[in-house]
Amino acid sequence: MHAFNDYAAAWNAGSEFAGIEDGDQLIGRLLEVDRPNRMRSLPLVLDSESFWVSGEYAVFKGATRQQTLAALRSAVYAHRTPRVWSKMHGDFIPVG
Repeated sequence: MHAFNDYAAAWNAGSEFAGIEDGDQLIGRLLEVDRPNRMRSLPLVLDSESFWVSGEYAVFKGATRQQTLAALRSAVYAHRTPRVWSKMHGDFIPVG
């Protein structure tokens, strides 16, 4: 338990809530990351939208990962800044 609490304190050290229930905040973050990790459709956000602030994201329902990426790379989204969920990073990353 001490190792977990030490890890949680180090993970949360730079946040505005550092030192306030660090373990609870880490568990909350892990639960938030689990939701998009388990989705069948690829979650995405556009421009300055922040999943971590609003909890909102979009999906192209029924589209495969490749279809979603192709759509976001198309001319329709050329003026936007799309980011898609990365299981490896546990966050939204820019579409390359």
